[in-house]
Amino acid sequence: MTEKKRDLQLDVIRTLAIFLVITVHFFDSSGFPGETLGGAVDWGMLCLWLLSHTCVPLFLMLSGWLCGQKRLSRRYYFGLVRILGLYLLCSLACLLFRAFYLREEITLRYIFGSLVNFYACGYAWYVMLYFGLFLMIPFLNLIWAGLPDQKSRRVLVATAFALSILPSFLNQYLQLYSIWWTRLYPLCYYFTGLYLREYWPRERGRRMVLPLLLVTALFALFDLVHYRAKAQGMIAVAYENYQVYLVSVLLFVCLLAVPTPGKAAGRFFTWVSRLSYGMYLLSWIPDNVLYPRLIARYPEPAGRYPWMLPCVVCVFLVSLGLSFFVQKLYDPLERALKR
Repeated sequence: MTEKKRDLQLDVIRTLAIFLVITVHFFDSSGFPGETLGGAVDWGMLCLWLLSHTCVPLFLMLSGWLCGQKRLSRRYYFGLVRILGLYLLCSLACLLFRAFYLREEITLRYIFGSLVNFYACGYAWYVMLYFGLFLMIPFLNLIWAGLPDQKSRRVLVATAFALSILPSFLNQYLQLYSIWWTRLYPLCYYFTGLYLREYWPRERGRRMVLPLLLVTALFALFDLVHYRAKAQGMIAVAYENYQVYLVSVLLFVCLLAVPTPGKAAGRFFTWVSRLSYGMYLLSWIPDNVLYPRLIARYPEPAGRYPWMLPCVVCVFLVSLGLSFFVQKLYDPLERALKR
């Protein structure tokens, strides 16, 4: 998008999404949830835990919102250059970190294997996910464009939901539903983003703030009771979960109604938005510096919770700086390729 046509609300969504990614990593690293749950503190942490898991769904719905007009062409496939180019540079940074800070043995075979198998960077699984979605987008758009009306498209979204998200609800207590298609959840979020762009008036998002807060609070209360003695079972509450889907959609439409930021704030959100992909990958580096020290200092998970905001802000800023540096290295390469 050019600066004149740039949609700053989408930059706000992407900035919040990368902040929530880093928050998810705090929960993963801090030991929450533990073996048991109970009390107001755990309920509050569950609310934040659920909200933080909207990060990847927000990115996927943004893809549906932004890429719905993409068509099959050589120009379209040129977009792979940025995805893979930044991935390679971020992975090389992570490999240097592994070699000089973590003191891991790095061989040429390891470098090649880690790059082609997406484990040089600990968070590169998302690159695999988005790479596949990128290849599918022109064909997904053909399906969408081939449907005659809103009703047909609503059925398509409902079908993707039934295959990928609904099993997490129906199988809550008993295996009633096939789980073979749950990994289709990126398509469900993509089609949801497409649907919202075409049929959801942005101003209606203001009325969704209260439902968002109520749904988040009630889901957290349910999880507090349901997982009280088996907190490790919450690992199954992932991006294909019905709670995460509903909270993600409500949060997305609320953010669409956020007032347009002023010039200074708009420049900040645009800057972070452009660097968010690199931040996602490079946040693995400060995570592996900060959280081992936090865990050593506070052996009990409850002692780490008050440090959530300082840790998340610290990792956010360090990741932003690292991504800015990597982007500066990548930009001349991209300009040369475009010429």
